Amino acid sequence: MHLENALALVQSSSADLNEPWQSLPDREALVFWSLWAMAHLGLGAAKSLLGYLDQAQTHLSIVVERAAPLNYATGQAEVSVIQVRMRSHYTDVAELAPSIEQSSRAARELGLVLYSAMATIHRGYVISCRGAPEQGIGLMEEGIEAYAATDAVIWSGYHHALLAEAYQQVGRLTEARHLLVEAQEWAERSGERWYDAELARRLGEVERQQGNVKAAEKQFKQALAIARRQHAKLWEMHAATSLARLRHEQRRSAEARAVLAPVYGWFKEGLQTGSLRRAKAILDELDPRPERA
Repeated sequence: MHLENALALVQSSSADLNEPWQSLPDREALVFWSLWAMAHLGLGAAKSLLGYLDQAQTHLSIVVERAAPLNYATGQAEVSVIQVRMRSHYTDVAELAPSIEQSSRAARELGLVLYSAMATIHRGYVISCRGAPEQGIGLMEEGIEAYAATDAVIWSGYHHALLAEAYQQVGRLTEARHLLVEAQEWAERSGERWYDAELARRLGEVERQQGNVKAAEKQFKQALAIARRQHAKLWEMHAATSLARLRHEQRRSAEARAVLAPVYGWFKEGLQTGSLRRAKAILDELDPRPERA
């Protein structure tokens, strides 16, 4: 993997493999640290989507822990915001809240407009998930507007998906659907395809909430196909969980288990993360009730 080669190259440039920047002058140390941190963050992101969640967390934790001694406040704030975004794909919101507050405060104090906008979106998402969706929506809309004002476009689909989830909570389903379709169209134009499976799955959840069972099933199956094509086991788990839940609601328990059990069984790490706990909860609910005729 290119990122592993990059990390090895950076580390080979110093006798100190853990903190290779320590022996360098300040300016060179910052450049060296940035390369080292981005390699670890990139590996963390890739491994999480590939389904190696413990390994992903190790990479993220290393950067967070070893950023502090450098006294590079801007870099630390950037890392804090980025690792929250990565962990949000598989971690329960309650576990993310302290990191989100810390990253938001640091980004604001340092005047990091881009990262402050991202942190505001994350804060709004946490507030929404904790039972105050209207307040959370206000913050997320504010953060998305500030993010767009920087002319940044990467991760926009992800941000729109979080807002769409909050819209779902308050019954604004048409707006949620519009946001997700808009995000899909943007991904098509921009070529940013890493979130395609999740966008399809989330659109399926909106269809399901609206009672459009066939449309929901179509989106969930599309999400599964995309995830498998990309070898994105985490997204495959999410899509399988959504489809299994739909099958369970239809009293098609055997089909639900057939969809979800093999994907869940593949995972050997990260079993205590929110994503896998939710999948396990559905598997535990499945029982041999009579199948629907």
